[in-house]
Amino acid sequence: MRVRCIANTGSDLSEKSLDAGFSASSQFSIDIGGIYIVYAVNLWNGVISYLVDLSGNPPKWLSMPRWNPAELFEIVDNRIPPNWCFDFRGYRKDYPLNAICGYPELLDEDHYDNLLEGEEEAMFVFLKRKKEVDEFYEPNDDG
Repeated sequence: MRVRCIANTGSDLSEKSLDAGFSASSQFSIDIGGIYIVYAVNLWNGVISYLVDLSGNPPKWLSMPRWNPAELFEIVDNRIPPNWCFDFRGYRKDYPLNAICGYPELLDEDHYDNLLEGEEEAMFVFLKRKKEVDEFYEPNDDG
């Protein structure tokens, strides 16, 4: 999936997102009008977020995947990579990740948490899967 950023501040978020833990004073590191490839989708505390790569040009080698609320974007290409997997975790009080859809390793709680922490092994896996997703969108790069 590819999305276009339409807002980038916490004041642009709905009451639902603010109730889920986002702050009205947040400034998200996404550019209004920018097109982003979505590397995963999650449901966290009942709010949908997209995993996008915030690496800039340059350096292209530096990858910074971050979760951003879906309501800050509009979908411009709704195709989903063929190797994505989905897991519904329920509405657990001890872990607010309700559901996840993305590359297979991301469904593992340890990998998910390690990616959030920027741990090297998790980043290596992300970069491998990022390359696959990027290649999936290359032939139709018209957004």
